[in-house]
Amino acid sequence: MKESPHAPHSARPELSIRIAASLGLAGSILNEVDLDDLSVSDSVMETLEDISANIISKNPEAEAGLKAYWIEKSDELVLCAASEGNLHLVRVPGRHWAVKPHTYH
Repeated sequence: MKESPHAPHSARPELSIRIAASLGLAGSILNEVDLDDLSVSDSVMETLEDISANIISKNPEAEAGLKAYWIEKSDELVLCAASEGNLHLVRVPGRHWAVKPHTYH
């Protein structure tokens, strides 16, 4: 379900607000996308592996939760690894990601 572009600021999830502010996208609507529904390019995967290695090198016990957000006013995707209160953000241009086709049984 898409959030209305006119929804009050407080109705938006806190993490998406933080991400938008960090990337200078204040006022933009970020919609969370299920990672299982996405495919990304090899270069994006390499970047994510580097981020994971960086997080683990600083704290081997750290767990990074990865989330994906589609920026409604563009075709960009934002991947966010949140660990110990820190955000590690990757903006992915439209040519580097796609929604996987649904298969029906």
